[in-house]
Amino acid sequence: MPGTRVSGMGLLSCLSRSCRVIKIQRQIQDETRRSTGMSYVDLHKKTILVTGAAGFIGSNLVKRLYNDVKDVRVIGIDNMNDYYDVRLKEARLTELSVNPTFVFIKGSIADKGLVKDVFKQYQPQIVVNLAAQAGVRYSIINPDAYIESNLIGFYNILEVCRHSYDEGHTPIEHLVYASSSSVYGSNKKVPYSTDDKWITRSPFTQPRRNQTN
Repeated sequence: MPGTRVSGMGLLSCLSRSCRVIKIQRQIQDETRRSTGMSYVDLHKKTILVTGAAGFIGSNLVKRLYNDVKDVRVIGIDNMNDYYDVRLKEARLTELSVNPTFVFIKGSIADKGLVKDVFKQYQPQIVVNLAAQAGVRYSIINPDAYIESNLIGFYNILEVCRHSYDEGHTPIEHLVYASSSSVYGSNKKVPYSTDDKWITRSPFTQPRRNQTN
């Protein structure tokens, strides 16, 4: 793709317009929250569990939490598999380790005993489940990895969150998880809806669709 040369003044103008767009978007979001009764989640002094913390999205989320939230503690878990170069994940963890309250646990969320132990030891109030085996084509070669992480692992997270409301436990205040547009296959309708009809085209889509439902 050919590059485009932009002058210094042109770049400043573009940045200025981008800032105005972002400001308008935030104003719209604020107005939406007010009109629907939605409120901000207070993360101050909270313990947050982030699964898939060594991944691209997970590691950047952890960075953002430490940049934006005061006195937050993040517990990260990742199985560090070799679907792509593990050195990338290790480099991200090195960057995150500069935060003194960051704790990393190497392991799989498909290990129910490990998940239970993490919740018992660290008692997170917020859970963000980003751990999942990626790659639609790879799911055809190795479907077991998708069942293990995307279905069994997610089930374990749900179960431990559910039982956090049992007597003597620290209840989970919020659970956030990320799905994928790939579960909607060849659907041409945008935006997607969980009510849409769909056709399974790979083992990747079935577990992710089950999560969405």
